[in-house]
Amino acid sequence: MDCRAVGLAVLLLGSLLVPLGSVGAAADSENRTTAALAQQPDVGANEVVVRTTFSLEDTGEDEVRVRKEYFIGEEVSFLSRAFPYDIDDVSTRHMRRDGDFFHWTESGPVASVEYVANASVFGVSLGTGYSPGQREGNFAFLELGSRGPSHDATTERTQLAVAGEGYASSNHVVLGPHETHTRTVDDRRVTLVVPENVDLGPAPEAVLDALAETERRLDAAGGNRPSVSAFAVPTRGVVGYASGGDVVVDNTAPMAGTWQHEYVHATKQQYSPDDSARWVVEADAEYYGALYAFRRGDLTFRQFRSQLTGTSQHESERLTDPETWLTNPWYRTEYTRGALVVATLDAAIRNATAGERSYEDVFRRTNAHEGRLTHEAFRRIVVDVGGPSVGPLVDRYVAGTADPPIPDNPYAFTDPSLNTSLSVDKPHEDDMRGLHPGQRARLRLSVSNDGTDPSAAVGFSTDLPDHWQFLSSYGVTSGPNANTGYLQIPTNDSTTATLLIRLPENAPVGQYNYSVTARDVGGSTATLSGVATVVNESASDDSESDDSATNETLAPTVNASITLENVSSDYQHAVATELDDTTVLVQRDRQIDFRFAVEGTNHSVEGIGLVTEMSEWSDDGRFSDRFSDNRTLTVRARFTDGSTVERDYRIQVVPALDPAIAYDRSELYGDRMTARIGTATTLRAISLNRPEYDGHEIAWFVDGQRVATGQRFDYEFTDGEQNVTVVVRDGTGFTATETKRFRGQTTAEEGLERARGVPIALYAIAVAILVGLGLFVRAARS
Repeated sequence: MDCRAVGLAVLLLGSLLVPLGSVGAAADSENRTTAALAQQPDVGANEVVVRTTFSLEDTGEDEVRVRKEYFIGEEVSFLSRAFPYDIDDVSTRHMRRDGDFFHWTESGPVASVEYVANASVFGVSLGTGYSPGQREGNFAFLELGSRGPSHDATTERTQLAVAGEGYASSNHVVLGPHETHTRTVDDRRVTLVVPENVDLGPAPEAVLDALAETERRLDAAGGNRPSVSAFAVPTRGVVGYASGGDVVVDNTAPMAGTWQHEYVHATKQQYSPDDSARWVVEADAEYYGALYAFRRGDLTFRQFRSQLTGTSQHESERLTDPETWLTNPWYRTEYTRGALVVATLDAAIRNATAGERSYEDVFRRTNAHEGRLTHEAFRRIVVDVGGPSVGPLVDRYVAGTADPPIPDNPYAFTDPSLNTSLSVDKPHEDDMRGLHPGQRARLRLSVSNDGTDPSAAVGFSTDLPDHWQFLSSYGVTSGPNANTGYLQIPTNDSTTATLLIRLPENAPVGQYNYSVTARDVGGSTATLSGVATVVNESASDDSESDDSATNETLAPTVNASITLENVSSDYQHAVATELDDTTVLVQRDRQIDFRFAVEGTNHSVEGIGLVTEMSEWSDDGRFSDRFSDNRTLTVRARFTDGSTVERDYRIQVVPALDPAIAYDRSELYGDRMTARIGTATTLRAISLNRPEYDGHEIAWFVDGQRVATGQRFDYEFTDGEQNVTVVVRDGTGFTATETKRFRGQTTAEEGLERARGVPIALYAIAVAILVGLGLFVRAARS
């Protein structure tokens, strides 16, 4: 028996199981073109340098040309490479081909294999599926991947290059015309790459600003990479990912935290969790992505909350046990629920330590943790940072199934390092003069930010005379625990805000001191003080005035009235319902569009607007907003003769239904929910806004035919495709639906479907095993 044959097969199999970048491996991260790599690299005696060069030269419309060069140290005795995909137009130097394998002939220190392959094989396998390499015209976006040669060298380095126009990072290449935008932050160079044929949604400077902000603000000691490449390309089915230290985000993604999320993955995380702490990886990135988008002003506080409202989707969902997680296109446990848990821990740590520490300290310590990060280690770190009072939160929300509270106070997420500078002015001096007992006075403010950072979540507090009441105003809110309405003010910019103040019915005549304080999450505050005067005259509940008038109200036009002509929403599950003439039922945090009209008057209408937003009259009476809590809208019509008329509408908020169909993921394969004919699975009606539907009517339909009622439905795959629809109706009359397509297939079709999801590396392993067995048999016969 030839023992060398068996040893070679084992080495080949082992090399396919060890990813590039394991212990002893390194990667060059500079952008390299063919000219930059014309010279042979310095190679150690027991080292292999693998240089991969991509080009579009002499290729078909879906293909790319690849040149693999191996620079081999003098103490290296063998090198072999198998390609687990089809290759054509093959040429070699100092390499001998044996089927799918290429072996170094030992006749020179530089060996190479050049070939043409389909571009799609140079993609990346993600938790949500496979994102293929792309080729379209003179553009290609490709990933190097982790497959490398087998050899007996102790060190392996990789270099990535392009022939012709293009850009190469350590792990990705763009072939064809492109633009690069660079920013250096704390000795780390960040390069944004935008192919010529791609339309980037946000401005390149906005993307770099977001990444630079994340680099500066998040001190997590997560690595020392000197450079990071960020690619804005069509990602085909995923919003973004981080791979090989690079950031890849779909070019259409809005500035809502995705770029920051992937940057955290690429540059800030270096801990290695076991299954009990695996949720931390995505939860940390999701939370800090949303947090920094909020602090930059890319998200309002309401939008920040919406990204963290991932309450439990069924009774056994537990972060420490991945087997209980839900994974659907609309919800993933480790992302949504995980980020909400991190937000809860961050706020609790800040509160317990009087702002001296935060979850960022936890992040830093998880990176410094030696060995695998377990749940027990994570809990110890949290308690060490935040104190014993925080430990039960970990038990309840991480190891347990209780739902974390939804953040309701933006100042729990302050960042004193933000350089914001607020100032408040009162452009209309008469706003608080000539007031009447019982009146609702309107105080218009101009709020400016002269700092170098955006000012997020600017809210107001007041110091008023006894029994005077500060009412919430459009665009702003009162109280530290309000859910909506905080202002955002960009750098070196200003905005206007209108505060409503109600006087008591028995307010005595006289002068009163008052003050208003603006505050943001950077800790910046500004206070405006003034004197209000009350006169002994009756008045309507009104404070309308132009720039020169007082708060006197003219008599309303006789017989005129305001009606709600239409209320609607473009969102699929947020159709508002009018309960009566003055109460409107809407779903929480959904964009609702109103149109008001005036009836019963011959006077011309100058405008219809909200009392809380008098500076923005609209001729057609249109108004749009999102609502998190019950609220009263006061609508006022103003006529050309100077008279006005008002009407109050009560907005009653109910949770959004947001139905979705959940299923046991292990039973289904592919994006279209396919399984073998006869396979049974239990479908569940879930909501993104509550653990379970309670007291709702739920019905199931298959191809339009009603088949079942209740939270669960036992479905069996049949031959062909069927549309399964769940219809949910609540007690107030809201109805919402969700439809998914299911396809049954034969045993042979199922095998092909499963095969499509098998990683390419497994095919390579199978090939290696077969070759090894063949060599073994041949050696045995000889």
